[in-house]
Amino acid sequence: MKCKIGVIFFCINLIFCAINAQTDKTVGICLSGGGALGYAHIGALQALEEAGIKPNIISANSMGSVIGVFYANGYSPTEMLEVIRKEKGYRVRSIMDIRAKPKGGYLKHKQLQEVLDKYIHHNSFDSLNIEFYICCINIRKAEVKFVGKGNQLKEYVIASSSLPLVYEYSIIDGVEYVDGGLKNNFPVEPLVDAKCDKIIGINVINFTPADTCIKADELIPNIYAIMDEAINEKRYQQCDFYIPIKGLNTRRYNMFSYKHYMDIYRLGYENMKKYIEENPEILQ
Repeated sequence: MKCKIGVIFFCINLIFCAINAQTDKTVGICLSGGGALGYAHIGALQALEEAGIKPNIISANSMGSVIGVFYANGYSPTEMLEVIRKEKGYRVRSIMDIRAKPKGGYLKHKQLQEVLDKYIHHNSFDSLNIEFYICCINIRKAEVKFVGKGNQLKEYVIASSSLPLVYEYSIIDGVEYVDGGLKNNFPVEPLVDAKCDKIIGINVINFTPADTCIKADELIPNIYAIMDEAINEKRYQQCDFYIPIKGLNTRRYNMFSYKHYMDIYRLGYENMKKYIEENPEILQ
């Protein structure tokens, strides 16, 4: 009898150990840049949430850093969609402010700064609910910089979103920074360095093969996607689960398709739902 009781307690202990091991797993999520296509990250995050997956760490670039900072600050995907609707984030003019005399670019980030100030009531990486890293480039040294600490959170979100020749560059502590996508649009490195048990990568910039001649308005998005893949391919391979969002970067949806934010969001959601169904090991 004592032997049976001992076996039962041993089995119960194994079960609790297994549960604790799963609970203690560190999940890292990498969010690529991609302009308006980054709205797909919101749908992908919602699908992950519904499957019971929430990150301990997020690393992001450009539009991914905008979505990432809201999520890391506690906004749900549904709440983020409401922010887009309220702030008219589906209208290009609500996001871009054209300057007569650009400083290293054509557009400035006044609107993004105002939205960040309105909805994120602090400026510290350490005050976020989720550990968060941003990727940008020091253009003096042509070096990639990952930032995840300090009290210049919003400045670095804006720096990471400063696409050269489109947006003005950002100056932080006297140093000029631009969008990290020039050298790293898929900043998985902070997640690897943190030794995450599970790294999930979500990429919204993907090459779309054509069965017929590529039309003129598809040429630039596909060239950009080819370059992006060439630069970041090894980073994709560092993910345990890599999800390229299909159906984006096409004639209909490109980096400036802000008015299609709901369609882009749905594509992110549907792609991630399908991926989870086809790869149930992501839930382990």
